[in-house]
Amino acid sequence: MREHHKRHGHHKEFKHILHRALPLKGILHLLILKIIKKGPVHGSEIHKILRERYNVEVPKPLVYTLLRRMERKQLIDSYWKTAESGPVKRVYVITDKGRDYLDFSVKRLKEAKELIDKLCSED
Repeated sequence: MREHHKRHGHHKEFKHILHRALPLKGILHLLILKIIKKGPVHGSEIHKILRERYNVEVPKPLVYTLLRRMERKQLIDSYWKTAESGPVKRVYVITDKGRDYLDFSVKRLKEAKELIDKLCSED
């Protein structure tokens, strides 16, 4: 019994590692691109959609870091929008390069999903 516990005693630690690393690493920016693909949107709205639609809790600064990185890579573009009330907001739009990148990445994820499904299947 003790040996079993030794082998499986790290589940809580692994759950924490997996929760933070596997589901989001390399995918969060794709979720953001998907959100932006639907239409012009500002950073706070992206953060809200991640939380409410995708149940993804990430710090706002991380969202803005990824937005800046994607803008440098020309996957998205931005402009300042003045509203009748409230502050001026930076609005993000996807570029053709960003759209192509997202489509390619989603295709690759679907291929990876097939392998993951096989890995997770009962044999």
